[in-house]
Amino acid sequence: MRSAAVRLWWQWFPLGGSFAWLQLRSDPLRFAAAVAGIAFAAVMVTFQLGLYEALTEGAVIVHRSLRGDLMMISRQYKRPPRRCCARAPGFSIACRAPPTAT
Repeated sequence: MRSAAVRLWWQWFPLGGSFAWLQLRSDPLRFAAAVAGIAFAAVMVTFQLGLYEALTEGAVIVHRSLRGDLMMISRQYKRPPRRCCARAPGFSIACRAPPTAT
C-alpha cells in the first residue's frame, strides 16, 4: 500500500514529474536554447548596469577631485542668474561677489 505522500505525488504529477521538466527533457536542443537565452539576458543586464555605473561615476569624478579654496574660470563663463543662487544655500557668498574685472 502506498503512503499518503506518494499518492499525493502521483495525483499532482501523473507522469512522474512536473510537466515543465518533462517538456524540457523531451527536446534537449530547445532546453539548451532556453538556457542560452536566459544566460544571454543576464549577461546583457549586468553589462547595462556596469555601463550605467561607469558613466555616472565618470561624470562626477572630476568634480569630486576638485578640493580647493580658489578656482580659476574662463572669461567666457556666464554666471547663473541670482535667482538660481538663491536656491543653493551654500553658495550665497558666491552670488554676492562682484563680477570679475575684464
